[in-house]
Amino acid sequence: MSAHDAVWPYLPRVRPLPTTSTDRTCSTLLGLAALGGIIGASATAGANIRRVQQEEISAGQALGDTGRAALTAATAAAIAGAAATLVANEGLTRLGVLFVTGTAVVYGMQRWREGG
Repeated sequence: MSAHDAVWPYLPRVRPLPTTSTDRTCSTLLGLAALGGIIGASATAGANIRRVQQEEISAGQALGDTGRAALTAATAAAIAGAAATLVANEGLTRLGVLFVTGTAVVYGMQRWREGG
C-alpha cells in the first residue's frame, strides 16, 4: 500500500495521458524559445553593462534594450525551431535552416521596429 492509498483511499488512480509527437514538439519549441530568450538577453545585458559604465546609455535604456533582445531572440528561436523541425531532425540541413530562419526573423523584427 502506498502513502497515496493510505491518505486518499476513496480517490481513483489517474494515469497520465500518453504524450503525442505534437506535445513533444510544442514543449521543444517552448524550450527553444526560453533558451533563445535567455541567450539573447544575456548577450545584450553583457554589452549594455559596458555601455552603462561608459555612460552611453542609462540603466533604464539598457533594461529596455535587454528585454527587446530577449523577446526577439525567443521569437526567432521558436520560429526557426519550427521551420527546422519541418525540414530535418538532425544534421547540417537542420542547422542551416535554424540559422537562416533565425537570422531572417531577427532582421525582420528589427526592420519592423525601425518602421521600415
